[in-house]
Amino acid sequence: MLVIDGQLLLSSYRGREQLGRGALVIRPTFDCRALSAGPGGAVWLQLPWHPDWSLGATHAVADVDDLLLRAGHDPADALAKAERVVARTPPLPPLRIHWADDLKDAILSDPHLSISQWARRHHVSREGAARAFRTAYAVSPARFRLELRARRAWARIVSGDDRLSLIALETGFADQSHMTRAVGWLTGKSPAAWRRRH
Repeated sequence: MLVIDGQLLLSSYRGREQLGRGALVIRPTFDCRALSAGPGGAVWLQLPWHPDWSLGATHAVADVDDLLLRAGHDPADALAKAERVVARTPPLPPLRIHWADDLKDAILSDPHLSISQWARRHHVSREGAARAFRTAYAVSPARFRLELRARRAWARIVSGDDRLSLIALETGFADQSHMTRAVGWLTGKSPAAWRRRH
């Protein structure tokens, strides 16, 4: 996604970002987070992109008009230029707005994190932590953690041939049926359907 004009606020697995003209955002596959325009609105171009298994990234495009012109004439050429930008420029860091961002980082680094224990260590109530996190990321911390587990499981399902029960166990699900429900909710297909497809 290329921001052409205005401001966007993006909440993603990577964190929160305030995006302006020239921001080239790589959105990860199945990232369900929020995207909202600033008070003056925003204009952006959705470019085709290959599946992204990372947590995504944002890069700065120096010549937005050139990329727009290429997209209007030859989308494949625009995509090739966008890929060169991604390869040549380091990602921009996400914003550190609130301690909810610290909780997001903690969930990313420890998929078994106890939200209650984290809240106690940071001297906030569990309810206050959940409220602040929901405001920042549009879901509860527990739902965010479940999405990440489902995404990790999906990535292993489509990229290997481990037994589904083993993937469920190693990605933190109670059992295979728990994983099946979570992957189905996130992707719209069951693990067995993904396995047949890949």
